[in-house]
Amino acid sequence: MKMKPFFASAKNPSFLAFVALSISLGLLMPILSQSYAITYDEWANIHKGILNLKYILSGGENTSYTDLWYGYVYSCFSPTLTGALYGLFSGSLRYFVNDWFYQTDHFFAFFQFSHLINSIFGFYLFFFAGLCAKEFRGWRAGCFALLFMAISPRIFAHSMNNSMDIPFAAAYMLSAYLSIRFFKQMPNPCLKTTVLLIVAIGLLIGSRIGGVLFVGYLFLFGFLFYVDRRFRQKESLRWYPWFLRLAIVALYGYLISLFFWPYGQIHPFLNLFRTLARLSDWSFDPGEMLFRGRLYSTVHLPWDYLPVWISISTPLVVLLGWLFCCGVSFLFRKNFPWKFVLFLVFIALFPILTVILKHSPVFNDWRHLYFTYGPLVVLAALGWDYFFELVKNKNVRLGFGFLFLFLVCLPVTWMVRNHPHQALYFNELEGGLKGAAGRFEIDYWGNSLRTAAEWLSDYHLRRYPDQPAIVQADGNILSTYPVLREKLGSRYFPYLYPDRHLQSWQFRYMTIHYSHHARVAPDWDYAIILLQQQTLRDFREGKWPPENSLFEVKVDGVTVCAVTANPKSPLFRKEMSL
Repeated sequence: MKMKPFFASAKNPSFLAFVALSISLGLLMPILSQSYAITYDEWANIHKGILNLKYILSGGENTSYTDLWYGYVYSCFSPTLTGALYGLFSGSLRYFVNDWFYQTDHFFAFFQFSHLINSIFGFYLFFFAGLCAKEFRGWRAGCFALLFMAISPRIFAHSMNNSMDIPFAAAYMLSAYLSIRFFKQMPNPCLKTTVLLIVAIGLLIGSRIGGVLFVGYLFLFGFLFYVDRRFRQKESLRWYPWFLRLAIVALYGYLISLFFWPYGQIHPFLNLFRTLARLSDWSFDPGEMLFRGRLYSTVHLPWDYLPVWISISTPLVVLLGWLFCCGVSFLFRKNFPWKFVLFLVFIALFPILTVILKHSPVFNDWRHLYFTYGPLVVLAALGWDYFFELVKNKNVRLGFGFLFLFLVCLPVTWMVRNHPHQALYFNELEGGLKGAAGRFEIDYWGNSLRTAAEWLSDYHLRRYPDQPAIVQADGNILSTYPVLREKLGSRYFPYLYPDRHLQSWQFRYMTIHYSHHARVAPDWDYAIILLQQQTLRDFREGKWPPENSLFEVKVDGVTVCAVTANPKSPLFRKEMSL
């Protein structure tokens, strides 16, 4: 009897499409993850994970996590898991943890492994978004949601190397999906759903302490659903068992999260409120960001920063799905699952509106709010699913089917053409990457640095196999160091980095901002330069791409990174003088 639903679904073409797409993504994403660059935040995140492992392995005696730049206020589920797995697979977890900062030769292999683990979290983000949509409208809606997640270029790219935001987004989507199932089964949710929701909440808060706000969402909607069933539907429900179940989920979920948050273990509830207070008054200002052709401080951004970024970085098929969802909610209002849709709308929009109204600092597009994208995509999938049900005329339905396929193909073809630089995607409303260049930040994380470093390595080995290569590079040194060290070995020397600089774990980003003197100094050979905050004026005045470029990383026809030769270098002095 229990197998009937499965066999019934197996005859459904939408279910088969969902399974096929899931299997394809589950196999493809880990393979593709090996092509992506090392981002700035990966270095900081793995520090948190390794220091947490030191704390665990020492039985709580090693508290070095407090030395890492506000590291104590962050939980770190994904970096801890990645570090533990890599240590175990490398032969000795304790040896790996203790010698991580001194064994620079394994950096490249480690980050490749980190990308593989990250891609699995990305897959689960996509998969649970599909299951959540299926919970509302069946397998066709689930297939739409899974597809929309997979063809969102920025989300797809971040699923490969964003080791903080994507695991958190996956746990957020899983928590949303299980919460809906939990509320549907109330007041007597099954043990399986309850346990899974507890684990999901634990992983959510264990990925980012701000995830504790989801507990507030549970109680808020738990109260609203109780009121609806108790007074509108006239069910004889007692409030005590109802809220006791919510409290059990919240409490045990939080206790699980403490395993990935050493600071919280000291005073579990007092330090929670201390951390939330500190994060709410966050004042860190990393500088300026390019937005609509102007440079703004990260703490004084226009109110529409987030809405604009969401509108220009989301595929049109998803944007249109949101409009459809708004329209069909009115047309299908009698049969529309209002309660649970409002839950999705709330957990998607409340964080965004809070950031806008509080004028909270936002760094680099809206990546810190990517966790809201899963619920938003589910709403878009529901919009399209309801819309196709609404259209009865066969010819009109066929026409919209072709429109749907066309809109899906737009981001897919872009992703294929520009792999592995999907993180630089802008939709057609902004005129693509060409329209955004000089107006918005393009490659704030240096995703194109790996391509440039790989080309530089091959070029130098081919032209000057017996000569050292002194390289200065924009961004975080760890974005280029592992690649250049892997390919050039001892021939590679990072410019301006003193001895054992890389072994000093107290450096959070280890980024050097090169002065004008450094740019024209004779003691370096190559420079890897990013398109970061160059404005339209820089393009018009011919300041980009830079002079003496040996190689340009082009994405959608735009140079986003360049390898330049230093005319004062002994390697190029003769060539440049000819």
